[in-house]
Amino acid sequence: SFVQKEGITYDAVHAHYYLSGLAAISIGQPFVMSFHTLGLMKNLVARDTNEKESEFRIQSERLLIEKSNHVIATSQADREYLINLYNCPDYRVTVITPGVDLDVFKPLSKITAKKTINAKNKKINLCVGRIEPLKGFDVLLYAIKILQKKHPKLARDIEVWIVGGDISQDQSLWSRELKNLEQLRFTLGISDVVRFVGQQPQHKLSSYYSAAEV
Repeated sequence: SFVQKEGITYDAVHAHYYLSGLAAISIGQPFVMSFHTLGLMKNLVARDTNEKESEFRIQSERLLIEKSNHVIATSQADREYLINLYNCPDYRVTVITPGVDLDVFKPLSKITAKKTINAKNKKINLCVGRIEPLKGFDVLLYAIKILQKKHPKLARDIEVWIVGGDISQDQSLWSRELKNLEQLRFTLGISDVVRFVGQQPQHKLSSYYSAAEV
């Protein structure tokens, strides 16, 4: 509708994710496709039925691989998934890795970074991402508990910082997965070494990365 209203003709369209790809088909111009994530891969690592993608998405992705003029994968692994799971011809996939704003994400002094985020002298194991089961944050918590038991001296100075999720509200309003992780943290007896940091703006993330040991 927008194309018709504005009278625009595009040389090419770059579609991101499958819904944009379906829109690109309707425009009728040459288009390249970037999926970023794939339904079959999400289903492979899904931890419960709520995380599984629909058959509609998977069939749409197959259609877009067939109809697009070229596919851009964001990593070599994504390229392999497209070829092996979706039967995409290898000559139709090019890897172009995502860009990084080097004015924001650059190495900082560890001492300065720790002061910036008030990390003191602890050794930080950092995890950043959406708080959902497929990310495996629970596996990390179990691993820290095992580390404490097997290597108590090593674990003594270690903290786990999880960046992501909305913790600004009362705990009763936290997401289901955040509540699950909070309960697991308590059950394992590691509440003193696991910290939920909450969502952070992009310009602050570089300090967290530089302050972390792992």
